[in-house]
Amino acid sequence: MLEFIHIKNFKTLLDARFPLGALNLFSGLNGMGKSTLIQSLLLLRQSNERNTLKSRGLLLNGDYANIGTGKDALSSFSAQEEIVFTVKWSEFEKPVKFEFGYQHDSDLLPLREVGLDERSQN
Repeated sequence: MLEFIHIKNFKTLLDARFPLGALNLFSGLNGMGKSTLIQSLLLLRQSNERNTLKSRGLLLNGDYANIGTGKDALSSFSAQEEIVFTVKWSEFEKPVKFEFGYQHDSDLLPLREVGLDERSQN
């Protein structure tokens, strides 16, 4: 089960942390990041299923989500040209961090680093 996700520099989510449980409800005003959170999970899934997540990068367009290109994915408030997802599953002791580079006109954000995040994200 997915226990936690930290999203950095993706669309409206500049630096957001979400502890998750068996049932999660998200509410709030328009433009606050509810759909962006769901899109991040869908991007990770479609990239994993297309075998790009751990080798090439984050696939922005596919069966589950269509974001566009890098300019559509990167937060306009970001000081760094990177998108980072840190995910913690209950089956694993430590969170896994996926760090992606930025390419303005590409629908595949290049993988910079994937590995265990030694810091606690909770």
